[in-house]
Amino acid sequence: MEKIKKQLEEIKSLLEAQEKRISNIEEQIKGVESTKKEELCQQSVIKRKMVDKGVMSEIFDVEGDAVTVVSLVGNDEQEKTQNAALLVLYGYKYFKNQIEVSAQEIRRNLIENNISINNSATHLKEITPSLIRRKGVVKSPKTSYKLTLVGEGRVKNLIAGFTKSNV
Repeated sequence: MEKIKKQLEEIKSLLEAQEKRISNIEEQIKGVESTKKEELCQQSVIKRKMVDKGVMSEIFDVEGDAVTVVSLVGNDEQEKTQNAALLVLYGYKYFKNQIEVSAQEIRRNLIENNISINNSATHLKEITPSLIRRKGVVKSPKTSYKLTLVGEGRVKNLIAGFTKSNV
């Protein structure tokens, strides 16, 4: 009887050791799976952006927390204002992963590009809500904007046009 108890204890300790190894292997597998998921997410973000980084550095200047449009196209003040707003929103999304941008930041970019801000709210209203969404009241310092999917497509077309015109 003692011999059987001893054998059972040995079997029990072997099973416990196996259980520990299996548990460790499962933890390693979970770590690998989460790393793979993270890599896949990063790849999808890169594919979703689908814009050449070199081109982006020609269009935008990034210093600290500020993203500034340095290359802009447009036939008149209205088109330049709208294009600048779209580019600013996209620039913040691309470089800072920031979806909403304050109206003040858009105005700062307009001023940097020598575009009058007198009618900027009116010009932005014309592309709201199809290309951009406004959050807050017009002319409020707390107003912010974000791109719609259609707006993001328009920005990518603008950037594609910019690359063709500089080739």
